[in-house]
Amino acid sequence: MKLKIHLFFRLIMLGIIYSFVSCSNINSVVTPMKTALPTDNISSEIEPSNIPTIEKAAVLSVDDFGANPFDDKPDSDAIQAALSALQTGETLLFTSGVNQTGYTGYLIDKTIFLIMAEPKTDIILSSSNHDDPALLKATENLLGFVIQLFSRTFYSEPGLLDNITLQYFNIDGGSDFRKCVGNDDSANGIDDHWGSWVDGECTIADDSWCNPGGIAISGGIDAQDINQDYDSAPDKWSTGFKIDHLTISNVECGTALGFTAAASSITNSTITNAGEHTHIEGCSVNDPDGELGRWADGITFDGTDLVVENNTVINASDVSIVFFGGKNAKINHNIVISEDGNHGAFAGIGVHTWGPSDISGLEIIGNSVINTSDTECGGIHAGINIGTHMWGAGCRNAGWGNVGNQDTCKEDPTQPQGNLCKLDQPCQLWAFIPQGGKLTLMDNDVAGAQINYLIEGVDSQGEMLISENQSREPRETDWHAATYGCPNQTVDRTWGTFDFVAHHPSIPGWTDQMVHCEW
Repeated sequence: MKLKIHLFFRLIMLGIIYSFVSCSNINSVVTPMKTALPTDNISSEIEPSNIPTIEKAAVLSVDDFGANPFDDKPDSDAIQAALSALQTGETLLFTSGVNQTGYTGYLIDKTIFLIMAEPKTDIILSSSNHDDPALLKATENLLGFVIQLFSRTFYSEPGLLDNITLQYFNIDGGSDFRKCVGNDDSANGIDDHWGSWVDGECTIADDSWCNPGGIAISGGIDAQDINQDYDSAPDKWSTGFKIDHLTISNVECGTALGFTAAASSITNSTITNAGEHTHIEGCSVNDPDGELGRWADGITFDGTDLVVENNTVINASDVSIVFFGGKNAKINHNIVISEDGNHGAFAGIGVHTWGPSDISGLEIIGNSVINTSDTECGGIHAGINIGTHMWGAGCRNAGWGNVGNQDTCKEDPTQPQGNLCKLDQPCQLWAFIPQGGKLTLMDNDVAGAQINYLIEGVDSQGEMLISENQSREPRETDWHAATYGCPNQTVDRTWGTFDFVAHHPSIPGWTDQMVHCEW
């Protein structure tokens, strides 16, 4: 039945595409089609043997499906139809033209799902002119992310999705008119932009899957495999994802770019203005909707053998680049900036292992973190932060592959020596470097954070290679806990500014200062 439906729909799509014409000069030739799902109304009487052989196009244009970046009409339905027609090995092009008169970009009023019902691999989404990337812009009717990898209502096997590339796009998240929560102070779709156009996609309030964010490319990982051996179970791990030369701006909350995969990369991309860091009464906010503290990461990622290199993140409000765990991650040669004004972030680069604790092979090399934001209403708290203990001492219910101290939450815990937490049970989590593993922190430059380098909560049985890191002019920020102390602490503890801090473990030449309490 699925094959009959798929082939019939494919015939329709190919029938309306005349011999491929450059998408740079095609604007609107077909009435927008409905999304391919649900497919119950498509006839099942067409047999594959009755369908004529048609040469498959290697490249499709969204404009051939009715999208038009030169008008003021929404383009989501047309783009979704084009994605339904796109097959393994094909490329989908969007018309460039940001600098052309009359170019409005593709107006996104419904989240674009790259995958709806059937797995696809080896697909590329790109712009017709790499020097002038196409614009995808959220409208005031958009609920949820601008782009999601798949619809969880219609699709449930993300591990089958491999080799998917998004490159050369400008993505505008529409924070000027989108809101994270309404008057009820809850992300639930009431007077806010949380949610989805797909029935059943978003049913539980505050579910981060449905935040008004930027892009979420959240592929499959095997939650049962603490060894993170993606080659042994290729149907459970997404591999070969590539994000390259994207510009993502004006994201309301959650994250500008969420990413989960193995053997994949985020490179050469720029993120500006993600979320609202201002959380102190009396400080003016940067977001026009006036919401205090509706934060967003710049890049949020986890998985195995991941590369995050040569990216720039400006004015993210939670953590500019945050890694939630996995082996062999490379966070190299990125630039993080918090500009003048009431901007700020809890960390510039953060390694917070809420996901798999084993971070052996981690590289953090050649990055630059620069904070010049206001000292009372903004600023980056920790420039580069490795370990979970800054965040509520790392205490929470355990997830996949967490290492930690079971059934306890102490201000000054003992090293767990690689012991795994029990899944979904209370545990004090640590980042973990096993015997034979190593972590490299080298040749970074951090300026103007309150603590330029903070390591706290790393269970190391391996090697920590730390050298040639530059620290310049740490300065006060709006870090409430630093000034007023931590809640529920037994000892009055505050702190000022530091160049290098390490606690759990201590490091020669670094200040041993307990910090954890960002509850």
